[in-house]
Amino acid sequence: MRIHAPLACLAPLAACLWLTACDADPAPAGPATTADAGATAPAEAHRARVARLLARLPEAATGLVSVDLASLRAGPSAPQIAALLADTAGDPALRPPFAALGRLTAGLADPTAVASALLVFTAAPGEALLLAHVGAAPLDRLAPDAEPLPDAGPAPVARDGAGRHLALLPEGVLVIGAPPAVQAVIARAAPDAAPIAPFLPALDLDADVSFAYGLPALLTPPAAPDGTLRSAQALTGHLVFDGPDLSGAVAIHTAHAGAFVARYNALNAAATAGDAPLDRPLTLADALVGDLGQVALAFGPTPIDPDPQTLQASRNTLKKLVVGMQADAYAEGVGDPGNPAWVDLIVKSAADGDTPPSPGSVFIRWDFKDQAAIEAFERDVLPAGFRLAPCRFFESDAPGGEVFVALNLYNAGGGSIVNGARAEWDVFVHPPAGADPDAGTRPRFMVFDALAQAVSADPVHLLTPAEPLSHAFVGDDVVTRVARLEDGEQLPVFASAFPTPDPAVAPVARFTREMAIGNDYIYWGHGVHDRVLYNATTFNYDAYFVDPAQVEITDDSRWAAYLAPEIK
Repeated sequence: MRIHAPLACLAPLAACLWLTACDADPAPAGPATTADAGATAPAEAHRARVARLLARLPEAATGLVSVDLASLRAGPSAPQIAALLADTAGDPALRPPFAALGRLTAGLADPTAVASALLVFTAAPGEALLLAHVGAAPLDRLAPDAEPLPDAGPAPVARDGAGRHLALLPEGVLVIGAPPAVQAVIARAAPDAAPIAPFLPALDLDADVSFAYGLPALLTPPAAPDGTLRSAQALTGHLVFDGPDLSGAVAIHTAHAGAFVARYNALNAAATAGDAPLDRPLTLADALVGDLGQVALAFGPTPIDPDPQTLQASRNTLKKLVVGMQADAYAEGVGDPGNPAWVDLIVKSAADGDTPPSPGSVFIRWDFKDQAAIEAFERDVLPAGFRLAPCRFFESDAPGGEVFVALNLYNAGGGSIVNGARAEWDVFVHPPAGADPDAGTRPRFMVFDALAQAVSADPVHLLTPAEPLSHAFVGDDVVTRVARLEDGEQLPVFASAFPTPDPAVAPVARFTREMAIGNDYIYWGHGVHDRVLYNATTFNYDAYFVDPAQVEITDDSRWAAYLAPEIK
């Protein structure tokens, strides 16, 4: 049963986490800083200007972006900043806030008069509100084409051609936005009451850009953290521009951040084993607000206008952080009671009443040839960090269990995720620590190879093509043939035949609880797992032993080299 979590929309998160296309070291705990002890005068001026803007933050603010436009326009990234403000180039996730700045300042006589800007977001739909420090110039000189409005109250107000209001506050702060938002700032600014206020200490005002976005859980907390970013309350970070590149850091503020970081890093262990910058482990930073730890991501340098390959790689990281972790959390909750399984895996048998009838599931077991074969199999076949585990498959197995390979032959159908004859080569394994709650202590089932009669998806081959397989009654025998196609030619892989067991006289094989629990997590050849729910009917089902002397086998699979010549 392959479990996929539904895609949830975390728009601010999606708008920022492209920045993990990077190779910097993880961010340190606490707010990051980009300035030396002796900050430059322009940086000090920007901090002072933003402090005045933050004092006018409306109480409805759920997010903001601080931008040092004066430094950016005068710095080595000026051409890239001009393109971002004009919305003509740049990373698709980086363009929206700069494009909003460009639109909101387009009606000014001199847009460069805006040295420091604060884009403010609220829960209400519509364009962001702009707070900008412009100094002492009067409103009619700043926006000569805007229509002055009479009786505006304590600050002069005008209306531009797009219907926005522009207000100039006494301390030289220009406000541009929808009329209700501008009037709210004029009438009353309550920065301490804003939902985003607790996260403002995370702003790094020495950086070119710094931001604090409230996520949905900030306003409507979920019932309980569920191992995903759905319980994250805010996203904070900063950007530093340098020519065609930028760098910086991002922090996701969420309850149980430590558990999220540990789980993600365990699931992503195969990727983090290499040097790929996108797949470095997450780090954990101390809580800034309450018990909300910080899931930290640092980056840089990365292109401001990335090529398609870089863009795709960064989006894949975002998908792992959001969709992948939601799928994992849903799978963890599969049970009765609990999350329902999304797909039933139906294994056919003669009891289904089909015409022609189908044999039930068949397991054929082998011992490994010797200890050297076990070590070679672990080294050459299993994913990194996995090792073979002994398991008591049937009640009649020896205490402590045994290490073995099983070939499972069956017909799937009835609307399940796979159809037709299947051949799956299986072992029991211990996955790496953290891969599932009982990793290293309980044996887990692994399908390390699979061939199928019908096209299907699985993590061994990603897409399993249709191959020449059959699993059927032939007279009084159960006959299975497994082949694969190569250049249009059928190459034999495996074949078996044995008399159909008579339930009246065949010895009954009783499955162990250890086997059933081992199948709660079914791992595949790349180390990913399905979350499976067995009911009591499956666990208690009667299987029947077949005398190996009655079984005819031809094994041309590549796995035969590891195995004892006689079946178990």
